[in-house]
Parts: sequence; structure tokens; C-alpha cells
Amino acid sequence: MDVSCGRLMTLGYINEFCVAWRKAMRRVINVPYNCHSCFLPLLSDTLFIFDELYKRSFRFILSCVFRGSPLVRAVAHHALKIARYNSMIGSNALFCCARYGWTAADLLAGKIDVYNSYFQKICDNSLSGSEICVAQSQSLFEVLCVREGQLYLPDSFLHLSEINEIICALCTVVL
Repeated sequence: MDVSCGRLMTLGYINEFCVAWRKAMRRVINVPYNCHSCFLPLLSDTLFIFDELYKRSFRFILSCVFRGSPLVRAVAHHALKIARYNSMIGSNALFCCARYGWTAADLLAGKIDVYNSYFQKICDNSLSGSEICVAQSQSLFEVLCVREGQLYLPDSFLHLSEINEIICALCTVVL
């Protein structure tokens, strides 16, 4: 089997998982099925699932490179220096380096810090101002809290159906 074909199949499975995750998030948060995906991490205070998966993968790779047994370290170094895209470790590490602006040399030298705040900053920077505005400034989160009874409007004159219409309008606004 062609190695590049194997990478595409793996990426296909990851994409399928990400789609399923987004569908589940929409159901859990109880927003319309056509709610923009960019709102889900903002509303749930999480990373995009794709970045969460690669953050965890990269942390595993770092643990193999620096804290594993001599055999594990040797395999990890071989994957990064020699095998590169012909191994899952090398391929994932190089993908992460390309996605987050790191170099393989920095990885091997231990110059990369993988704090949650770094990944959150990358995700936040990938959003446009209008996406952040709709999710936060235009009160999508607050309207969801009103619907769930976590936030109360004084002398509320809105019915649940009207609140759901507001949520639907904000979730599907043209960005």
C-alpha cells in the first residue's frame, strides 16, 4: 500500500471524527444543525477538536523523544530524522510543526512549549473578528444562558420559541 494513501485514509478518519464531534457538540449545546462550526469552541470553551487531537498527539511525541526508554527515544528520533513522512510519529510531528510554525530542529532541541494557552491562542487567532463578535459580543452565549435558565432577564417578555429563534438567527448569521 502506498504510504501517502495511508496518510490520506488516516486524515479521512480524523475528518470524519471531527464532523461527528461537531454534530455532537451542536446537540449537547442545543443549537441548530447548521450553526457555524467556528462558534462551537467559543461556546463550549474548548479548542477545535482537530487541534485538540494534534495537541495530544504532539505531547505524546515529545514524551517519546525526551522521557521514554532508550529504545523509545531511538525509535522516536529515527522517525523524526530518517523516516519522517514514512512513519506515523514523524508524519504527525512534521504536520504539527507545519501547522503551528515550529521546526523539526526546535522539536529535537526541546525548544517547543505546548501549553494549553498556546494552542488556545492559535485557535483564537484563526477566527475572524466577525466570528468572535457574533459568538461573544452579540450575546449568543448570553441568549443560550437565558434559554437554559442560567441567566435571567428582568421582566422577561420573551417566550422560549422566540429565544430559540434568536439563537438560530445568531448561529447561522452570514459572516
